[in-house]
Amino acid sequence: MNRPIRYLLLEDDPGDAELVLYQLRKQGFDPVGHHVLTEEDFVAHLQPDLDIILSDYSLPGFSGLRAL
Repeated sequence: MNRPIRYLLLEDDPGDAELVLYQLRKQGFDPVGHHVLTEEDFVAHLQPDLDIILSDYSLPGFSGLRAL
């Protein structure tokens, strides 16, 4: 049985986003959450009950460092 994990993923490449979710599933997690592309969507989906936030470092108009 997979363990649920609440995530927020900031990634501009759909292929990379799918790879991240694939790896979470491969490690026994059942990822439930949001994949966002912009700073506005990132901020809108920040919640205190998230288990993990994953972010690309370099994005158009935004960065992982700024997200941190």
